[in-house]
Amino acid sequence: MQAKRLVTELEQFVKAHGIKVRYEKGGFRGGWCQLETQDYVVLNRLHPPERHVAILAELIRQYDVPVDTLKPNVLKALKSAWDEYASAVDIEPDDSAA
Repeated sequence: MQAKRLVTELEQFVKAHGIKVRYEKGGFRGGWCQLETQDYVVLNRLHPPERHVAILAELIRQYDVPVDTLKPNVLKALKSAWDEYASAVDIEPDDSAA
């Protein structure tokens, strides 16, 4: 699945779970924040779609959003992004989740 298409699918998914997505420019990485009672994920417009996928994937994992409603190909790509993130930051896989 192409990164741009995956970003679109993941954006729709987090929006459906009440998380607003914002694109901004600046010298920041991007990530999740909460303003008053609203949850946001802020993505840097200057970053490539692959970076947006990584941020959205990690948000979904940390926010503990149920992924059972995702399309099979999107879920496969999401799990791949989780594996890549874990490898990049040298995290041991969580065997208790299996």
